[in-house]
Amino acid sequence: MKRALGAMAANWLRKPENQERIKRTARDVWGKFQQRREARKNPSAGTKSREGRPTERNATDSRDE
Repeated sequence: MKRALGAMAANWLRKPENQERIKRTARDVWGKFQQRREARKNPSAGTKSREGRPTERNATDSRDE
């Protein structure tokens, strides 16, 4: 069972469109992490980072394109 799941994951990762999806997600997560880290260092700038944030609906629509 473990081998079958590993094989399915490996096959999924081989596709170029899935690799791009993983890279895009990693960039998004890293950007959010950096924003939160900067907000902790400078508490007065914490509210500014939220102004341009897209809503959940807009964020999921842009990933499907």
